[in-house]
Amino acid sequence: MKKPNAAIQDANAALEINPDSAKGYKSRGIASSMLGQWEEAAKDLHLASKLDYDEEISVVFKKVGVIFMFFLQSYLYNQIRVFSRPKWMYTDQAFFVSNLGVY
Repeated sequence: MKKPNAAIQDANAALEINPDSAKGYKSRGIASSMLGQWEEAAKDLHLASKLDYDEEISVVFKKVGVIFMFFLQSYLYNQIRVFSRPKWMYTDQAFFVSNLGVY
């Protein structure tokens, strides 16, 4: 697939006509994964595998799932780290303290 944006547009048009098309979800999912849109790719590939199981969907879905889970884990770790900071770190004075390396 050389043009993932065009493939997504084509898949969207096909899914408007036939929303139960596994091929449309599969194409859109693979194109989304090529663009780094991991969440959208995972959703589309999951729907495609529910509608009609295909070995290619399984292979791509496993890759997308691993990458998506890595980004989700990283995002959640950063959110926990930010929300677990003391309130004084969010003030203007915390700028000077944090630049000194004191936490």
